[in-house]
Amino acid sequence: MPDPPPEPAERERWAHEHVDRFNTAVLSGDWSALVTTFHPDAVMEFVGPPVGPFTDRDVIAAAYRAAPPDDTMRIQSVDHGLIAFAWSRGGTGTMEIERADGLITRLLVGNDQGIPLYGQASRQVFSLITNIYGWWRWQNNRRRSHGTAVTPHWATHQQRLHYGPLALVAVAICHFVFRAIGAGFPVPSWYYLADSWIFVGSMLATYAMARGWVEFWLC
Repeated sequence: MPDPPPEPAERERWAHEHVDRFNTAVLSGDWSALVTTFHPDAVMEFVGPPVGPFTDRDVIAAAYRAAPPDDTMRIQSVDHGLIAFAWSRGGTGTMEIERADGLITRLLVGNDQGIPLYGQASRQVFSLITNIYGWWRWQNNRRRSHGTAVTPHWATHQQRLHYGPLALVAVAICHFVFRAIGAGFPVPSWYYLADSWIFVGSMLATYAMARGWVEFWLC
């Protein structure tokens, strides 16, 4: 049966104990101590991120092993069961914990609008710069060719030798940076690699279009 409503001090103590176990698990990579605090029939749900819900303790344990969070958190406040927290790398969220027989029966985690959007913001800035560059280049081409702004063509072999390796290096750098920033919610390891390729590919496509390269369709 559910535990009786706890006193505010007791509720805050539970919240800090849970966060301490979570942070210890993030830093050590060992989730066993945290998982044992869940009821065998517990449910872990997320509001916002496209993950879960995870139903029962074994499934929750498997989820932590498959896609372990890599960011710690700190509690900002505990108000009538609503735990407000902040991720160490940026972003905020809330948790609600329900208990029975001293174990967690339901964990509801929600992210506020504080999810890091550095990649999105950087991509928009780059797109603006590249659009200005493309307009300038097309205007120059129009003056030189007396009307033709751009003639679509394939990039030369030398140009491909330049932008191909640079794109791979950029993906590797972005993968490292995005992992360091974090997503603001639990994600599998391949998430950052896919996001890095989308980020670099978008910039490469915009640049290729400004140059008139047909390859921009492939980015």
